[in-house]
This record gives sequence, C-alpha cells and structure tokens, in this order.
Amino acid sequence: MWRRVCFVFRGHYWWIVTSIGVVLVVVGSWISPKYALFASALVGIGTSMLAAMLVTFAGPNGEETYQKFLQMGVTDFYPNRNMVPKESWVDWLESAQRSCILLGQAHGEWIRDDRFEPALVGRLVAGVKIEIFFLNPNTSEADVREKEDQ
Repeated sequence: MWRRVCFVFRGHYWWIVTSIGVVLVVVGSWISPKYALFASALVGIGTSMLAAMLVTFAGPNGEETYQKFLQMGVTDFYPNRNMVPKESWVDWLESAQRSCILLGQAHGEWIRDDRFEPALVGRLVAGVKIEIFFLNPNTSEADVREKEDQ
C-alpha cells in the first residue's frame, strides 16, 4: 500500500491539488464567521478538490492503472524528460536482465557517458536483448520534436 501511495503522489500535481484543497478548506473555515457566502464557496471548492484526489487515488481506475504500470516494469516516472538524471540511462542499461529498449531521439546524451560502451558490451555478453530506436531526423515528427525542445 505504501508503495502505491508513493507512486501516485510522486508527481507534484497531486501534492498541489491536495495542498490547495486543504488551504481552501482551512481559510474558508477561518473566515466563515464574517464572510459566510465566500467562506462556503472556498470550503466547497477545497473539499471538491480533496474528494477528486481521493476518488482518483482510491478508486478502481487508480488501482487498475497502477497495476498496469507495475506489470510493465514502471516503478518511477518523471514529469519532464529533462528531469531524468543523465546517468540513469546507463544505470538502467546495466540493470537489464532479459531485455532493454531505449527509445528516443537523444537519450539524454548517454552515448557520451564513459560507462555506456562497457555496460552495452556487458549486457550483450550476458545475453540481454538490446534494442535501440532513434527518431528519423528526416521526418515531420523530428521537426515537431525539435520545435518542442526549443
């Protein structure tokens, strides 16, 4: 259960929703004697945010989605690819036991990591299936990706 809680709340989004909901409820409760109408609106919005967060977290869809991520081997995620530590690519390659698929355009410049070549050779010798896919730079998708990076 604790692992699921950490997984769901790892992204900042849920912390923000929860925090804003709590702040709205507290502020609404605090100002309720003087500003009853405004306070009830704040409390209503805050409790709605908290309820939405709880339903998403505790509901069957949350469990199903969480289990699918675990089945795919996902144990961590990043809100933005630039937040992935550059050394992680080689760390993930080194830890592969059966297969490793690297998919992307630049892979966080892992190719410049001095550990990459020994890790790749070590995994291939160990019988790990390695697949590396790159985005074709001569496609419209690559143009879109380049615009996104700017």
